[in-house]
Amino acid sequence: MDQPHILVVYQSMDGHTERIAERIADELRTGGAEVTITRATAATAPVDVDVVVLGDSIHAGQHSAELTEYVERNLATLNALPTALFQVCLTSAGRGPQLAIKPRPCCVAGVAREVQLC
Repeated sequence: MDQPHILVVYQSMDGHTERIAERIADELRTGGAEVTITRATAATAPVDVDVVVLGDSIHAGQHSAELTEYVERNLATLNALPTALFQVCLTSAGRGPQLAIKPRPCCVAGVAREVQLC
């Protein structure tokens, strides 16, 4: 089986989302995937990729205009591909039990990794 090509598109205001996107890309590469990572403002249409991972930060309850525009421009293609979204929000930084999230294995075209980012 050929290694899957995964496109990671993110938008980051303060650098946190960028760091997480880079970590996700590194983990996917460790699992055998070919990964392209880019900011939404520089991203081209998702062509010749097997999977797309989108990442964005939430500010004032909203996704960034840049990632929203990327998704809107490429909606048909993204709907035809396996697509994942991660979002970064300070509201989620709490430690209460209602905010606890157990990492789950991520299976992408033969790449299985359990990723704990926090």
